[in-house]
Amino acid sequence: MTGGVIDLKQFLSGFLSETSELLRTANVNLLLLESATTKGSPNARAVRELYRALHTIKGLSAMVGVEPIVDLAHAMETVLRVADRGSGQMSQEAIELSRKGVKAIEDRIDAVAKHKEVPRAPAHLLEALG
Repeated sequence: MTGGVIDLKQFLSGFLSETSELLRTANVNLLLLESATTKGSPNARAVRELYRALHTIKGLSAMVGVEPIVDLAHAMETVLRVADRGSGQMSQEAIELSRKGVKAIEDRIDAVAKHKEVPRAPAHLLEALG
């Protein structure tokens, strides 16, 4: 910050860097959840880590005004709260929906990075998550 002016380029760069790291965390935890589900066992820690990553992505996206990402992350949090109440047990369907949600978020962050218009969150996905 120089002379009271915010460098939006630097801010955007920080947003992209932070969300990229959080998406890596989300994908790792999705793999852990998939593995646990295949074995028929819960993984409460992976559910909480995935939730935390998405919650932070939601907050960062709200700060930069990327509402489609906010909408997707919020809908995914709902699924993860249910899993957390279920001691970390997620159905294969919930994992697949979460995977689609993370991919949709990645696509929208990619649009931000390329300075393109960010597509709305897919209504069918929001409905399935909600």
